[in-house]
Amino acid sequence: MVERVKSPLLTLMTSSEMAGTPETTYVILEHIRYIVKVIKAKKVFEPDFKYFYFKADDPSFVKIIKMEILTALASENNLGEMLN
Repeated sequence: MVERVKSPLLTLMTSSEMAGTPETTYVILEHIRYIVKVIKAKKVFEPDFKYFYFKADDPSFVKIIKMEILTALASENNLGEMLN
């Protein structure tokens, strides 16, 4: 079930970032954080960790939640790529 919401959540997040609505982006990121940390479905979002890299114009509250998600998604498989 979680895999079915992954693509729409990532699409919504990307489009809200482009529209310049950080509040909407934050709400979507909170849903993703919940899926990754509480439901423990981090494997679903692991391949897409690059979506959570900071952008220069991200407000601090968006950067903080992106950092939480990136930290949760870090694994031996993707850590080297994350740090490059």
